[in-house]
Amino acid sequence: MSFLLSVLLALPSFASDFSVVGPLVREDHLDPGQRTAGTILVRNNSDSAQQLMVYRRDYLFHADGTNEYLEPATTARSNAAWVDFTASELILEPHGTERLHYRVDVPLDPKLAGTYWSLLMIEPSAVEPLETAAGGKTVSIQTVVRYGIQLVSHVGSAEGALLAFDHGELVPSAPPDPAQPLTAKAERALHGGRMSIDIRNAGTSLLAPRVWVELFDANGEKAGRFEARGRPGLLPGCSARYAIDIGNVTPGAYTALTVADAGMNSVFGTEYQLDLH
Repeated sequence: MSFLLSVLLALPSFASDFSVVGPLVREDHLDPGQRTAGTILVRNNSDSAQQLMVYRRDYLFHADGTNEYLEPATTARSNAAWVDFTASELILEPHGTERLHYRVDVPLDPKLAGTYWSLLMIEPSAVEPLETAAGGKTVSIQTVVRYGIQLVSHVGSAEGALLAFDHGELVPSAPPDPAQPLTAKAERALHGGRMSIDIRNAGTSLLAPRVWVELFDANGEKAGRFEARGRPGLLPGCSARYAIDIGNVTPGAYTALTVADAGMNSVFGTEYQLDLH
């Protein structure tokens, strides 16, 4: 099964002078010795010619929100050395488009198995600084907009899933506004909160686990089941933070059985002790 990776790859939040047309994640299922190829369409959105550079990077992401853009072929499951592309520079005429062709050649090595990946980065070769006034002074600001196209190679059959729970905590609900009267529903919600759980893919294949928490009170009675929002794709060695809302629960001590179902008959769990008040 294939999952789209929910990773932000340096995408601009504003109109940029160029854009990549089409998906930013390219996934292929290959065997050792096989090859795949594709085309990336790059469009100039401006009235001026654009000169862009193309280069490879390894990429990792972590539950604390940090991203690592590393030298190619330096991480354990990088496929950067397998990637070839047609040009290290692109010249785009005003409002024109160019095609960047790439190829991924998986080595003929029977020991290769699981998920491998890297990025093709595209960004301007030179950036003109933007001058703006601030506090009576002229400040020069340089903004670089770059795109990362993720090339993911699933080689052979998926190996056994392995997930690790790195951290879990209860984030209390926001305190009430004393100027506002509480409704019964709002008062009950104060007894809940939000579980924040960091989960890492400790295996060798891409996983998109379904995560939930089951609460049990001091008597062992089940007090509810609460699902995490979303199923981000976890690359090997990468981690994500899962938010699980817990509300409408009677104050007291609870055991939170946290479950991550990675598919392939692989289910992982851990327990946290909570004090809801």
